[in-house]
Amino acid sequence: MRTFLFAALAAFLVMWLAPGPWWLFLPALALVGFAAAPTGRVAFWAGFLASGLVWAIWAAAIHYGAPILGGRMARLLPLGGQPFWFFPLNMLLGGLLGGLATAAGRALRSALARPRRRFARR
Repeated sequence: MRTFLFAALAAFLVMWLAPGPWWLFLPALALVGFAAAPTGRVAFWAGFLASGLVWAIWAAAIHYGAPILGGRMARLLPLGGQPFWFFPLNMLLGGLLGGLATAAGRALRSALARPRRRFARR
């Protein structure tokens, strides 16, 4: 739960307070995975849920600010021209990216950790 909250806060802060390229939230989530995730599985699912949720809210805010975007993307992608399906697709893609970034941060922490001794000293 702590990792999810950190990931959601990081994604929110990066996407709303420091607007830039779409991928800018990924290093922030990797840092969360490095610092707060206890396991790789927890890191992936916390990043997936947090970034997917933030990404879907962000897409909805853009759609309701300029409703033509969702309709155009729905016609461009194989969504049957329905803008509603654009939001779950956005959530899935944003969630996958965030989950992989958070898991990569956790994997980096594991790789940099000191190796443990496998056998006791005599």
